[in-house]
Amino acid sequence: MAMNGNTTHQTPANDNFADAAVITGVSGQAAASNVGATKEPGEPDHAGCSGGNSVWWTWTAPETGYFSFDTHGSSFDTLLGVYAGSDIENLTVVADSDDDGSGNGNSGLMFQAESGVRYYIAVDGWSSGDIVLNWRPAEPPENDNFADAITLTGMSGQAAGSNNLFNLPHCLLVANPYTFSTFAQFFILRVVCRYLLKV
Repeated sequence: MAMNGNTTHQTPANDNFADAAVITGVSGQAAASNVGATKEPGEPDHAGCSGGNSVWWTWTAPETGYFSFDTHGSSFDTLLGVYAGSDIENLTVVADSDDDGSGNGNSGLMFQAESGVRYYIAVDGWSSGDIVLNWRPAEPPENDNFADAITLTGMSGQAAGSNNLFNLPHCLLVANPYTFSTFAQFFILRVVCRYLLKV
C-alpha cells in the first residue's frame, strides 16, 4: 500500500523491477496505472528525471529490428525508459524519452532490438494516472547511418527531418533552457554545417 496525502492506494502489481509485467509480440498495447507506485532504491532516473511513480514491463524481442515504444494515450506527463540487464542497480540504458512532441506530455522512443534479448521498460512520470504503453516495429530515418548522410548544397537552404537527438529531459529544459535546448542545438547544428558546407 502507498499513501498519498490522506488517501491510501493499492500498489500496482508491477511497481517493482522484479515484478515487471510481461508483454509479448511484435506489436501491442498494455493498459495500466501508476497510482500508488513508488521508486525503488537504486532505480535510475528515467530520461534523466527524478520521477518517483514508476511501473515496469519486460519484453523479449521476437526478432531483430527497430521498434518504437510510446505512452500515447496516457493521462499524465510520462517518462519512458528501456533498459538491458537483470539488476536494477546496474541497468544499461537502451533508449529513453520525456516529451516526444506529440502533445500531452507523452513519451516515445525507437531503438534497435536484438532477437531473443530481454528488455525492461519503465514508465514513470511527474504525477500519476492511467498509462497506455504501445509498441510496434519502426523504420529508422533514411540517413540514420553515417554512410547514408544526405548531401546539403548551396550557401543557404532548409532541410527537414526527425530524430530523438534533441529530445532532452524536460527537467533539464526547465532547469536551464538556454544551455540544454537553444544553445546546444544551435552549436551542434552550426558545427555540422560548417564541416559539411565549409562556411
